[in-house]
Amino acid sequence: MTSLNELFTLQNSEEQKVIIYGEVPWAGEPEVVFIPKHWTEIFVALLTSKTWGELSSRIGTEKVHFLYLYSLEGYDEEEVAEGLFPKPNSSKPFSFEELIHSWDERPDPRGVSLVRAWLPEELIVKYAAECYPAIPYGGGSWFEIEQLNTDFVVNELRARGYTCIQDNAMIAEVFDH
Repeated sequence: MTSLNELFTLQNSEEQKVIIYGEVPWAGEPEVVFIPKHWTEIFVALLTSKTWGELSSRIGTEKVHFLYLYSLEGYDEEEVAEGLFPKPNSSKPFSFEELIHSWDERPDPRGVSLVRAWLPEELIVKYAAECYPAIPYGGGSWFEIEQLNTDFVVNELRARGYTCIQDNAMIAEVFDH
């Protein structure tokens, strides 16, 4: 795994069809965030798990193995190719902040590449504005969806077979750490 964004690609398409949405917990222009439910669970687990075992119980063994490999300075790629993943000790402390090497490695569920992984392109064109940091920091651009477009996006997603659940508390939990 070369970036933490790859962690979010380890899922089936049905996991991307259940969407949590809600207002972001920061001041400024009203904005709503849409995130696959499965991703909200991963983000919260990454931000709040205290041990590798706790993280594994919350996001699954396969994802933890990939994260553990990401955290290691070096590992035997041949063993990985054969399916022999090194496993972290379940009681070993886990810290998401220690896992990432710099701020720009921290995944953002609004990040352009992550949003494009699940939101239909025509909805991105209609409702999302690509934003860039005022001071380039390496983290890249992200999509913002104005709050006044919430019902339009929800209705169009539902028409395409998505399940949309408003959960401001879950959105706050993803962004409040």
